[in-house]
Amino acid sequence: MQELHGLKDEDLRGLAPEAVAAPAQQMLQRPRLQDGEIKFKDAKIEKITLQIARRKAWGSARRPRR
Repeated sequence: MQELHGLKDEDLRGLAPEAVAAPAQQMLQRPRLQDGEIKFKDAKIEKITLQIARRKAWGSARRPRR
């Protein structure tokens, strides 16, 4: 997908429709891949946040109150 980063309008104008289909497909796939990565990272952040909350609750329960 790195080759798509440097594409310009002129590069696509001279190509046949069949040749434009492959880069177009790659460009459409990219948001789907990013969406999956974002969901995975969000789940990981939520898991860590819950672990922190549990440890804070566990730590405050152990301390004697004054």
